[in-house]
Amino acid sequence: MNADTETNVDTARTRAERLVQEGVHCLVGPFDSGAAAAIAQVAEQRGVPFVINIAAAPQITEQGYKYVFRNFPVAAELVTNGLTLINDLFQVTGATPRTAVFMHVNDTFGQANAKAIGAILPRLEFTV
Repeated sequence: MNADTETNVDTARTRAERLVQEGVHCLVGPFDSGAAAAIAQVAEQRGVPFVINIAAAPQITEQGYKYVFRNFPVAAELVTNGLTLINDLFQVTGATPRTAVFMHVNDTFGQANAKAIGAILPRLEFTV
C-alpha cells in the first residue's frame, strides 16, 4: 500500500491512521523527519511497527517508543561521517578552505542537522 505524506505533518498522521484502519501490519518511511514524528505517534497509539527509512531527526527514536525502529543514521552520524569525508578530501587535495557555508531546509530534518553541525564541528580539527 502507498500513501503520499505530501511533506505535511497533518497529512502524514491522517494517511498513517487510514493505512492502519485498512489493515497494514507495518509502516515504513518517510523521507521527512516531521512526517516521521507524526507517523511514530500513530504507530505507538495503534501498536503497529514503524520502520523509519530515511528521517534522521534523533528525537523520533529517543522517546522510548516500543513500535518505532530506525534503519537510517541519525543526524549526528550523518554529519560526523560527512565532515570526516570532507577532511579526507582536504588531505588528498592539500587544501583547506578558510570559510564554508552549511545550508539546510528549515524543517525537522534540517534543524536536526544544523544542531548536529553546531555540536560536532567545533570539536573537529581539519588537517591538510
